[in-house]
Amino acid sequence: MKLEKVTLSYIDEEDRIRLSAQTPEGDVAVLWLTQRLGNRLIPVLRDWLLKQVQDTAHADVYHQFEQQAAQQASASETAVVASPHSHAWLINRVDVSYSPTQMTLIFKGKEEAESAQMTLVNTAMRQWFDILYRVYQRAQWQSADWPLWMHQLSNEPSLKVVH
Repeated sequence: MKLEKVTLSYIDEEDRIRLSAQTPEGDVAVLWLTQRLGNRLIPVLRDWLLKQVQDTAHADVYHQFEQQAAQQASASETAVVASPHSHAWLINRVDVSYSPTQMTLIFKGKEEAESAQMTLVNTAMRQWFDILYRVYQRAQWQSADWPLWMHQLSNEPSLKVVH
């Protein structure tokens, strides 16, 4: 299943992140991400973003600027809404493949049919990384692997919907 759009929400009762995911055909599935697996995913996403910058002297400033631009570009998105009848599964593993220009995340569940992939280019990856960071903050989950420039941006006021 290819995913076109994904909305992330922390669900307190589950103590998990819900990914409400929409396919290009308009179907919606619900995937559940645990903190344990999220903590393993963060360094992979961060390291790919870090490789996008060649100027190491000003890398943090560049990343902060690019992250702000990605945040602003995502302000007008609408959330994916899952129904009670949407197929749902717990993500057991995330396979990652990447090139210099894009990253593909393949979310795998327990069953063979429980597989969904999302391909992101630089700006979309930064948006997703920002959203994941904000959901982590709402969940009060800790991870030492967030880059410093993400912490600096989180201190700025934001009125955007997180999805």
